[in-house]
Amino acid sequence: MCSGVNTKALLKWPVFSLLDADFRERIAFAMVFGNAGYEAIMQTNDLKVYAIGSNLNGFLGIGES
Repeated sequence: MCSGVNTKALLKWPVFSLLDADFRERIAFAMVFGNAGYEAIMQTNDLKVYAIGSNLNGFLGIGES
């Protein structure tokens, strides 16, 4: 089981302010990417993977941009 990341450090990236505090506490790993860091992929402690962000350039891989 992963121990999680520093949630205060996550808030340095604006994309994580879109998430509620309870969800941020469950994040075990996060990677921020994109032209301005407005997209992120994360894994929670229960091994689920999520993507969040603006997807303006199609970086999230959901078939839309």
